[in-house]
Amino acid sequence: MPSSGDLSALTLTDIATLGLTMNGYLAALDGSLASSGTSGYYWSSSGSSLGFSSGYVYMGAYGPAYGFSVRCLQDL
Repeated sequence: MPSSGDLSALTLTDIATLGLTMNGYLAALDGSLASSGTSGYYWSSSGSSLGFSSGYVYMGAYGPAYGFSVRCLQDL
């Protein structure tokens, strides 16, 4: 995963190249699966979060109570 400084520069093409999917997240309130198939959320190694949906890639400041996915990616 790129550093937190690089996350804001990612495009949807980059997301596809990394093989990240629109997996949704586990809701902090009750642990239910939310946004599956419409948005993807991942943690970076720096603790920043990366979110995306059709047309948007964004950095987030979500707390650890949200069940975002983690993917191990080798630096290119």
